[in-house]
Amino acid sequence: MSIRKLLPAALFMLLTLQTLLAQNTNSSYSRYGYGSLETPAMGKTRAMGGIGYGIHERGLIDVQNPASFADVDTMNMLFDMGLSSQFTAFKEGTVHQYNPNAYLDHIGMKFALKPNWGMALGLVPFSKVGYNFSQDFSNTNTPVGDLEYTTTYTGAGGLNTFFLGTGAYLTKGLSVGVNLKYTFGLLSNTTVTNYTTSGFNNEQNINHLFLSTPSLDLGVQYDLPLSKNSFLTLGASASASLPYRGEIYNVNIASDTLETTTHADFTLPTTLGVGVSYNLDNRLTVGLDYQNQRYSQTTFMGVKDSLRDNNRIALGVEYLPSNIAEHYYQAIRYRGGFQFNDMYLKQPGHLQSASLSLGLGLPLRGQKSMLNFSFEAGRLFTPNASYISESFYKFSIDVSFNELWFFKMKL
Repeated sequence: MSIRKLLPAALFMLLTLQTLLAQNTNSSYSRYGYGSLETPAMGKTRAMGGIGYGIHERGLIDVQNPASFADVDTMNMLFDMGLSSQFTAFKEGTVHQYNPNAYLDHIGMKFALKPNWGMALGLVPFSKVGYNFSQDFSNTNTPVGDLEYTTTYTGAGGLNTFFLGTGAYLTKGLSVGVNLKYTFGLLSNTTVTNYTTSGFNNEQNINHLFLSTPSLDLGVQYDLPLSKNSFLTLGASASASLPYRGEIYNVNIASDTLETTTHADFTLPTTLGVGVSYNLDNRLTVGLDYQNQRYSQTTFMGVKDSLRDNNRIALGVEYLPSNIAEHYYQAIRYRGGFQFNDMYLKQPGHLQSASLSLGLGLPLRGQKSMLNFSFEAGRLFTPNASYISESFYKFSIDVSFNELWFFKMKL
């Protein structure tokens, strides 16, 4: 199959399958800002805390640093798809609630253009919105007397990022890359007020926010040999996007229905990520990442300084018992990770989250194709004990097909 035939087919497939990426989560705090931010990890890195800036290998699509696209197999094409199922537990005082969720997480592919020069494209989540909760209100001594009502808040949607990138080795151990990205999606928020007091019309307010903007990533990685069978990989990536105009469609239903369409200014944050990983004999990998997203410098809904910087630290490890396995368990890759997020929201308050992850990589047909399992458990930390607390448990399945595609048989 030629590259010219492969690219249009791949693009059509990705744009079609983006409708299956159910942008839904279970967090009451996703009603603020762009929603709950996602780490675009694929393959083994999903169980390694989502690291990616200082790691590369032929069987991995590392969206966070396009310099990693240089590590490709000239005869094989890598196809990666991930599914996730999440269970979220909520607690407010003595009240508990449990919500399940499942969705197609990401899809991507990577292939060689020439030796030491690769290309990748795919679709990954940027943020997710999903919540449903109610509050009861009782106001006395109003101008119209006592007033009782219930307000229900619901939200859905999120943003996806389509990426098309390339990376190449300039010299042995030094690679650079570039990612063209397009982030788009719909953020939907609905507020319904039902009055218990007679004589009042119920109210409904529906707000749809349509966003779309291009951005650019630049990345670099360098392998520093330490011994005959070990090396360090140092990596860094930076991204920026242009200001854009988002469309806001609002419907207010009370005694009458009022529909309005307005526009507001937005910018996605400048992002800087650095990472380092240690590789021993291609059996042990330990990596550390730091990422800063400068939301404090962005404009959201036409307002500047409404968000704070988002900072993330991630640590990951992978262990392979043997490069030459006599038994299947020796070919299984064992993984673990940790990540901590200092979140970007100012309202409703300073939020932080932390999670631990464990995973396995089960080889298929040798050790090129891989079935990856990961389990992540995390918790959201709020600035006040009266806030809704959240704990989540996420199980993911990721399939990485790394198969022979470009070999032409001779008769």
